[in-house]
Amino acid sequence: MYRLMIADDEPKIRRGLSRLPWQEIEVEVIAEAVDGQDALNKAKDLQPDLMLVDINMPNLTGLELIRHLKETNPECLIFIVSGYDEFDYAKEAIKLNVFDYILKPVNRKELMAVVKKGIDSLDTKIKENNFVKWAKNQMIADQDHMYTQFFKQWIDGGLNDYEIQQNLMALNIDMSKYKKMLIIYILPIKGEQELFLDQELLTFAQLNIINEVLANIEDKIVIKTEKDIILSFVDTDDIGFDCEQELIQNIKQYLDQQISFLQVDAPMEYRQFTSKYHEVTQEIRKKGELLPIVAMAKNYLEVHFSAPELALTDVAKHLRVSSSYLSKLIKQEMGYSFTDLLTQIRIEKAIRLMDDPKLRIYEISEKVGYSTQHYFSAAFKKATGVSPVKYRKERT
Repeated sequence: MYRLMIADDEPKIRRGLSRLPWQEIEVEVIAEAVDGQDALNKAKDLQPDLMLVDINMPNLTGLELIRHLKETNPECLIFIVSGYDEFDYAKEAIKLNVFDYILKPVNRKELMAVVKKGIDSLDTKIKENNFVKWAKNQMIADQDHMYTQFFKQWIDGGLNDYEIQQNLMALNIDMSKYKKMLIIYILPIKGEQELFLDQELLTFAQLNIINEVLANIEDKIVIKTEKDIILSFVDTDDIGFDCEQELIQNIKQYLDQQISFLQVDAPMEYRQFTSKYHEVTQEIRKKGELLPIVAMAKNYLEVHFSAPELALTDVAKHLRVSSSYLSKLIKQEMGYSFTDLLTQIRIEKAIRLMDDPKLRIYEISEKVGYSTQHYFSAAFKKATGVSPVKYRKERT
């Protein structure tokens, strides 16, 4: 049903117009207004699809009302119903893109026919808009598919330099503007859970989450190249520490999946890309070749490392295993203790944070879970051989 508002300062005319059999043309009268200002206030709140407007009303004239409506409700179809048969009014109505100008006294059949004609024009416009939206979405989907197919062929070595260049031109991709290549590895899901996942829907969700996290990056490419690999090119020197953490947390929160990723310089030459991609994916998969329980424990630490009191018992409770069993598996799989693993993760995060010159050392220590700067400095020096202050100086 289309929603109609009637604006006229004459009660008799308002009643007459509102009592017309509007339901026959799928129209519902949602409000009547006694003057121009009343009509503007109600239109702002109710957002009608159609309006019958008298020209000569107090407070705001019909033409003044229409000017305001063009700003507050530009999609509303407006019909002037007036006793003024003057060229100047009609000319101004045309300028304001009024659908029709109907003279009083109103012929009810003619009015209904004019409004029905307006509704038909709205239906056509809605269909056209829906088609445009569909076409745009289809183009985006087709473009994403073409991107994916092209990069898969490139990765597999199925294209020579000339073919790569031609595809880049056809897809309007300028590889020179991308500074970093991000490889995201989706750790495999074990057991029955994998059987119930719609892979196409899962891929859509994964790409959607990553695109949302990277939304502030102006130029980027995000595609799934393999079942467990998502490739992204970004036009920034570093996606940032917070962005990394958000990726890990959101994938875990919304999809209950663990991820690992590497951020490397984007290759400058065509042939470098293929070799670099395979090198990085091999490296990241090797890191992911842990027992599922150990991989989940490591991922938990990647998310919760900033909690100062984080302990083995917390992780074991989360994974529903005993502390001794988890400690044994971590030592067996990784070659060092739970404490050493947590320290390694915290120091790696601290090193990433040191790229931000605005952060002081004590702020970094707090962000990575150390209760005091002294404790952090000792752990950092033990892991890297130098103090945090010296490390930062040597990097600048």
